[in-house]
Amino acid sequence: MSKTQQLPVLPLSDVVVLPGMVVPVALDDAERQAVIDAAKAGGDDSVLLVPDSTASTPRSALSRRSSSSESCPAASRPQCCGR
Repeated sequence: MSKTQQLPVLPLSDVVVLPGMVVPVALDDAERQAVIDAAKAGGDDSVLLVPDSTASTPRSALSRRSSSSESCPAASRPQCCGR
């Protein structure tokens, strides 16, 4: 049977964190500091990192479809352009 664990949740907006990575996180507001304090109080210092759903998506990250293959930088690889 699996063990259920409760973790404090820390939303991140400008970083992608993969398993095994160590990243610095700015504790620039009381909410973030409270998450870290809760993790320390829990005994194992673990937090659950999640994407911040309230952050706006930068325009450069949005997928755009090209109307012509000449303007598509990956025209020789149509799977990259969603075609």
